[in-house]
Amino acid sequence: MAQERARALALIAGYVPPHVSQRNYEDAKIELTGETEFDRQESVLEAH
Repeated sequence: MAQERARALALIAGYVPPHVSQRNYEDAKIELTGETEFDRQESVLEAH
């Protein structure tokens, strides 16, 4: 599901398929899970 959304975001950004940037994938993941990179990093730091 994240890959599909990442492809859609890439198209919106003007990229030609099959180009999907890491940023597109990260944005899709954030949209789908609601978790930001900051949240993820914070949970990793708390675990140590």
